[in-house]
Amino acid sequence: MGFLDRFRRTGPKRIVFPEQLHTVEVGDLHVHTAEELVVLSTDLAGARALIETAVSRRPMRLTCGDKRPVALIPLEHARSVPTLDPKLGWLLPLSPETGAEISRRISREAPGEHELETLNLAVVVS
Repeated sequence: MGFLDRFRRTGPKRIVFPEQLHTVEVGDLHVHTAEELVVLSTDLAGARALIETAVSRRPMRLTCGDKRPVALIPLEHARSVPTLDPKLGWLLPLSPETGAEISRRISREAPGEHELETLNLAVVVS
C-alpha cells in the first residue's frame, strides 16, 4: 500500500485477525505462491472446513502439525487479499462472493483443483 492510498482508501484493506476462531487440524496443509496467485493445498478435511467457513461465515483456522497455519476470515467486502503474517500464518479473506464460489465449486467428497475467480486463490484438494 502506497502512502497516498492510506488517504484515498484505494488498494487492499487490512485484514483484522478475529479474537475467536475455531481451529481444525487437517492431515495435509501447504500454501505457496505462483506469481500473483496464492495456492492452498489441503486434504478433504481442509476442503470441508473451507466450505463450512464459506457457508457459515464464521472464521476458522486450519493447522497441520508444525506447518504454517491458515486462517479463513469471512469479510463483508472484497477489497482484501491473501496475506502472510509472520506470526499468525496465512490470512485468507472470504468475501460473500468468494464464499459463494467456494461452496459452489469445491467438493466435500472429491479431490480437485480450483482457481477462484473472485480472489487470487487456487485450492488443490488431494
